[in-house]
Amino acid sequence: MKTVSPAPFPRLPGLVIVAALAWGVTGCNRSEEAAALPDGPRVVAEVGARQITALDIENEVARRTAARRPVPDKEALVREMVERAALLERARLGGLDEDPAIRHEMENLLIGRLLDRELNPRREAVQVLPDEVRAAYEADLDRYTRPAQARLAMLHLEVDSKASESRRAEARSRMEEAREQALLLPPPQRARGATGFGALSIRYSDDQISRHRGGDIGWYEEGQAPARLPSEVVETGWRLPIGVVSEILEGPSGYFLVMKIDERDRTITPFESVQASLRQTLLVRARKEIEEQFKHETARLVSSRVDSAAVASVTLPATDPLVAQRRESKPPALPGSHESSNGY
Repeated sequence: MKTVSPAPFPRLPGLVIVAALAWGVTGCNRSEEAAALPDGPRVVAEVGARQITALDIENEVARRTAARRPVPDKEALVREMVERAALLERARLGGLDEDPAIRHEMENLLIGRLLDRELNPRREAVQVLPDEVRAAYEADLDRYTRPAQARLAMLHLEVDSKASESRRAEARSRMEEAREQALLLPPPQRARGATGFGALSIRYSDDQISRHRGGDIGWYEEGQAPARLPSEVVETGWRLPIGVVSEILEGPSGYFLVMKIDERDRTITPFESVQASLRQTLLVRARKEIEEQFKHETARLVSSRVDSAAVASVTLPATDPLVAQRRESKPPALPGSHESSNGY
C-alpha cells in the first residue's frame, strides 16, 4: 500500500511568535522583549497581522471563567491563543472571511448578541397584570360565549317550483300524511336526544343528507340556516318546544316539516378556564409590540435608502423553492454554539 505524504503546511507570511512559543518550548523568558502598543496594552505575541496583548489574555481568562471552563497556566493559555490566531490567519489568507455564507453566519452572531443585550431584556421585563387579563376577557366576552342552539330534524318533499298544481297538491297531501304519522309517534321518540322523525324520514323525505338519520339536520344558532334550506324552516324549529312537530311549511323547493329534538342554553366560558391562556396571548402580543418598537428605533438610529430602480434591475437566480424555504426558516445559530472544547 503506497503511503502518501501529507501536503506541507503553507508558511504564513509574517508569522512571528514573540513570547508564547519561547515560554512553552525553550523555557527562555523573552517576555521582556515584547513590544507595547503606544498608550495601550502590552503586546505579548504577533501572529501574522494579528497581535495578542496582555488585555486579550485577561479577557480570555474572564471568558473561560464565566463559561466555567478550566484556565490552564499562563504559557499553555498563550500557546492556545497563538494556535487559534494562526488558524484564523490561515482562514483569512484562504479568503474564508470573504465567503458570503460565513459572513452571513458572522452577521447572525452579531445580531444575536445585539438582541440578547438590548432587545431580550426589554421583552423579559414585560408583565401582564391580573387586572389586564380580566379587562381583556370582559372586553372580548362574545368570544367566550356560546349562543343558545337548537338541534332540529326535518322532512322535505321536493317539488319543482314550475311543477303543475296537481303535482304540488299531491306532494302536499303526502306531507299531510307524514305529519299525521309524526303526531302519532310515542313521546319517547319525540323527547330530548331522540332521533327526530325516525323511520318516517325514509318514507317521507327526499333530503339525502338527513333521511337516513331520522331527519336530523344538526345544531343551529338562532338566525343561522344552511344555504340549502329556507330560513323559515330553522326559524320555525327554533320557536318550537322540544318534540313538537311544526305545521307544513312551503318553500321554493317543496314542502317541509320541522321538529326540535334538543336544545342548549347560552353558556359563557368561566374566566378561570381561560385566564392562563389569555395571559399568555397578551404576553406574546406585548412582546411583539416591543419587537416592533425596537425595529422602528433601529430604523431611526441607522438611516437607510433603497434604490427601487436598482432593485427592479436585479434578476434572482433560479432556486429550489423547498430548499430555499428550509434555509430561510432556519434560525440563526446561538452565540457560542460552535465553540470547541479546546478554546477555539
